[in-house]
Formats: sequence, structure tokens, C-alpha cells
Amino acid sequence: MNSFRVRLNSIDDVRRFVDTAALHTCDIVVQAQQYVVDAKSFLDMFSLDLSRPVEVVFRGDGPCADRFFEQLGEFLEVVRLEDKEEDE
Repeated sequence: MNSFRVRLNSIDDVRRFVDTAALHTCDIVVQAQQYVVDAKSFLDMFSLDLSRPVEVVFRGDGPCADRFFEQLGEFLEVVRLEDKEEDE
């Protein structure tokens, strides 16, 4: 599991973020305070307080997660957090 923070400064940023997340088949969620929403849903994303950076949690394999991170890095202020491994 990979996690990183993104700052979505405009409606266009949210649209591009959701469109990018929708390209991936793995689970991608966004956490803001106590809320966790589906990163592939416009309605879910707009229910969050986006005035501050939010944490994106991507559950997928390494190369796919790296590709997703690179795609976001092209248009968002992204700060990668330490990779975490799930205990299953």
C-alpha cells in the first residue's frame, strides 16, 4: 500500500485527479480528517474539505502505484509518504 498527500487547488485539479484514478483498476481512497472516500468518485471527492492537502491511499502493485504517482505528479503538488505494507 502506498500513500501520499495531494493538494487539489481547483475544480479542474479534482476532475483531473478523479479521471487519473479512474484509469486504474486497484482501490484508491482519499482520507481527509475522519472521512475516507472513493478517489474515483466526483461526488465523494467534493464532499471533502479540500482547503488542505488530503492523503491518497493506493492499494496496488509497485509498478502500477509508481505509474499512478508519476501521473499525479505532473499536475499536482504531491508529497510522497513512506510506503506501508498491509498485514494480511
